[in-house]
Amino acid sequence: MLRGARARAWFVLVSLAAAACGGGGGTAGGSGGAGGSGGTGGSGAGGDPFAVDECALGLDDCAPDAECVDTPGYFTCTCKPGYEGDGKTCVDVDECTTLLHDCDTNATCSNTPGGFDCACPAGFAGDGKTCDAKYASVSAGQYHACAIRNDKTLHCWGLNTSGQVGTGTSDQVFLRPVPASGATNWVSVSAGGAFTCALDENKRISCFGSGSVGQIGDGLGVAQSTPAIGAGGYEDWIALSAGSTHACGIRTGGALYCWGQNNRGQIGDNTTTNALSPVLVDAGPWSMVSAGTEFTCGVKANGTLHCWGFNNARQLGDGTNAGQRLVPTQEFTVATDWATVSTGNAFTCATKTDGTRHCWGTNSLGQNGDGLLATVVSPKAADMATDWSANLDVGDLAGCGQKKSGELHCWGDGSVGQTGQPDNEGPTLTPSPVSGISDWISFSSGLRFACGVRQTGDLLCWGSASRGALGAGFSADRTEATPVSADTDWERVDTQLDNGCAIRTGGKLFCWGRNVYGHLGDGTTRTRATPVEIGAGKVWKRITLGRTHTCGIASEGGGPDVPYCWGLDGNGELGNGSVVTNQNVPTAVNTTVGNDSPWVEIAAGYNHTCAVRQDKTLWCWGRNASGQLGDASTTTRPDPKQIVPAEPANWLDVVASGDFTCGLREGGNVFCWGLNNLGHLGQGDTVSPVNVPKPVPGTYAAIDAGANHTCGVRLDGTLWCWGRNNNGELGLGNAVTPIPTPTQVGNATDWARPFLGQGLTTCATKKNGDLHCWGVGSFGQLALGNLSSFNAPQKIPSLGPWKVVSLGNEHTCGIAQDGVLSCWGAAYYGQLGSGLPFLSTPTLVLDPI
Repeated sequence: MLRGARARAWFVLVSLAAAACGGGGGTAGGSGGAGGSGGTGGSGAGGDPFAVDECALGLDDCAPDAECVDTPGYFTCTCKPGYEGDGKTCVDVDECTTLLHDCDTNATCSNTPGGFDCACPAGFAGDGKTCDAKYASVSAGQYHACAIRNDKTLHCWGLNTSGQVGTGTSDQVFLRPVPASGATNWVSVSAGGAFTCALDENKRISCFGSGSVGQIGDGLGVAQSTPAIGAGGYEDWIALSAGSTHACGIRTGGALYCWGQNNRGQIGDNTTTNALSPVLVDAGPWSMVSAGTEFTCGVKANGTLHCWGFNNARQLGDGTNAGQRLVPTQEFTVATDWATVSTGNAFTCATKTDGTRHCWGTNSLGQNGDGLLATVVSPKAADMATDWSANLDVGDLAGCGQKKSGELHCWGDGSVGQTGQPDNEGPTLTPSPVSGISDWISFSSGLRFACGVRQTGDLLCWGSASRGALGAGFSADRTEATPVSADTDWERVDTQLDNGCAIRTGGKLFCWGRNVYGHLGDGTTRTRATPVEIGAGKVWKRITLGRTHTCGIASEGGGPDVPYCWGLDGNGELGNGSVVTNQNVPTAVNTTVGNDSPWVEIAAGYNHTCAVRQDKTLWCWGRNASGQLGDASTTTRPDPKQIVPAEPANWLDVVASGDFTCGLREGGNVFCWGLNNLGHLGQGDTVSPVNVPKPVPGTYAAIDAGANHTCGVRLDGTLWCWGRNNNGELGLGNAVTPIPTPTQVGNATDWARPFLGQGLTTCATKKNGDLHCWGVGSFGQLALGNLSSFNAPQKIPSLGPWKVVSLGNEHTCGIAQDGVLSCWGAAYYGQLGSGLPFLSTPTLVLDPI
């Protein structure tokens, strides 16, 4: 039944139809016009003389929030966008609660009739569909960083094993910024070693993270995972600075206070006693302070500069070689026009009011930015420029400063991109501009990375991504074994502090990682993130890595197997003779008079090298201060010299690490010599040095040496270790140290071979190829998928069975029996050889979680 408007419409249509009839015998015309006598009507498109547009005539009954759509002989109702229903009834859709909006994840969504609005909250900028976090300042620490947003909230990222990110959670690493708990009115922040301190608008200092030596300043001496208001309870702080394990602050009026570790006098209170809460250093008035690695410097209101604490590299600038200063000591030049000062790791830089930049202290990697590599004993202008601003910050081994034009320039160790020089990751000996950016308002140099904030509020970081320090959403570190390449023909591998080398089937040698001393052997000092071939044309049989030098055994052109060495030659460890010369490509070791027997085994310690010949004689060269050459002296040898006694000549293998050496003789007898301060020679004592080989109890099938401990598998398949055990690296289930005599690890009798390195980690394979590791795992070097440490052997769950393994300082590499080379652990210098461990160009930090 038709009702209302539709009934009236039908009546109208009928009337119109009747009026349209005409022209007897003619055909009805179209809806355009009436037909003439005997002819056709107009050519209207519809062809329906009764069609009516109800929507146009207002004859529909659609809801107010619906659209009316005319159809042949009828109409339909459709709810407008932002509404839902049958068209007769339409209800507003709440896109915000139903997640149908396209606002940025950081934006606030507000529902409106038929739609929604997006708005960026405080601390972000954008149109709501896109919201980017905006920052005011940043501070880079050891493996973490913190930044204050424009809304005065504090966000941190990176390593959090001590609570230094301030979230109150147990997450070990944050790959992007997360909000720190506590106040929302922060004005400045300073990230230290494994802790952070921040100053709020109420002039209170809150610290969080590691607190074992008092660096949090709350009087408790324990770690805190959220900002803890402390620092003596004072509410008149105006400045602060966090160092490696101590912090300092200035109160209203200029009085200087410090707290935390004080083993080197870095607090400046004329003691070496740690301070759990702030202690007065000097009434001042002080204008600024900078806490570094075991030392501190500050500028007083009268423009004088003073330093105190550790002075091992002349970093205090007082012109002396005094080992430490327990109270603030004025720098050597007694100038009164200092503007700012910044302290790093054993070096210092400062600017004056005349726009000059001065640096002093250690300079082996260009930390002073003066174009040289020699230690500077007192403040000296590092360059001729007079356009340096007061914005200056130095980190562990590099520094950055801002020119008055706004450009940022960095110098020092750039091996992981921390100086911001793409494709030039060697030492940057003079300040070089970072990118083309000239609107920096805040920047900070950390351990191996740096961060900066632009006037736009954009936060960028560059350098090592280890532990998520760049906030870029990834960490180059690996807690599980990661293949270096798809190749399956790797035969041998050796790693050291921050690099590695491996030999492939056929004798080709490849190296990767840090290369500051040319010890990769590729003719450069560039860090290599992936393996590069070394010594092309030679057939390599053995490879060994020392601290800053590398050696191997190779033949060329069908000739005999001879030793080659390269890298730093500060102690004759390259075996090139009395003229000490660094080498950045493989260089043959000097020949030995009267013996041309081929070489078969080789091992490198910190600064010495030893090798076994085919005639089973053992020869050593390099540093010998601890008797590590075994020649009955402590005289450094720049050429190979046979150990004593020369007979019996029955050496099968040699291992070296740190400043000591061990050798395996026929029959399974092991002898050790060199440094013995931690009982790692297995003599039952810590008498040191030992300059001739001494027998170790037991008979062994395989041995290996770490920097301060030794392990061996005996002929019966049992595993024994001895030496340093502070971190459970002996695998005995405890941390009793030292253990000066061989002690059995567990009860298993199926061990095959131990593997030790320069760090505090130990691994060993079983006869079936299973790999077990233990000791420190704080970088994932145990391959257990976490950062945990263990004092007893833990089976590695991934890959295998394993053929050979080598441990560096904080990373490990191994070759499985299928020939695949994998690495895991720290990657800050590219030592994993499998990807991008750092960024040399400033890169935007991801928005907070």
